[in-house]
Amino acid sequence: MIAINPYDLSLMARVSVLCGFDLDAVLRDIDPEGYECVDAAEYLDAQTISQVYALAIIRSKRDYYPFVMGNYFAFDHVPEAGAFLSSCPSLRHILPLLDWLPLIMQRELLVWHEVDAQHVHFMMELRTDNQLLDCPGYIESGLVVAQRLLEQMMGQPVALEVTLRHQPQTRSEERRVGKECRSRWSPYH
Repeated sequence: MIAINPYDLSLMARVSVLCGFDLDAVLRDIDPEGYECVDAAEYLDAQTISQVYALAIIRSKRDYYPFVMGNYFAFDHVPEAGAFLSSCPSLRHILPLLDWLPLIMQRELLVWHEVDAQHVHFMMELRTDNQLLDCPGYIESGLVVAQRLLEQMMGQPVALEVTLRHQPQTRSEERRVGKECRSRWSPYH
């Protein structure tokens, strides 16, 4: 049986409604015993997250699940991030918050960055038992979170150039619904 905290279940249910699929059916497909709300439950394990993303992407009838989840999850889950951002006078001050993404999103997420004179290089992987887990949608959600953190700190849209190890999960026109693409990659729906 999947143990999930009530807050995360509520958030996932809200995102599933926006994307047009039945979250209960997805969770029951992952574990036929179903799921239970447990206040003490922290994060879903990486394998369960990978399965949720795979099924949610397939079953979404409207918006693209990874982008919607990235737009809502971290910012509803950790409102303290906004307070921290408002106290950052520069991009260099915000970089430590990027290192905290695993605590905000998922403990099995590996995040690192490198800074050179003109760029910040930001890398992410989801690992379980020291094995790279194939969950491209989750990585895309993480990129949405990173972009939103940067835009909130900068107070304006941020152009990103993104290189992914995986093939696009949606057609480009589906990634641009409702807004023009401001960069080579845009997580907004």
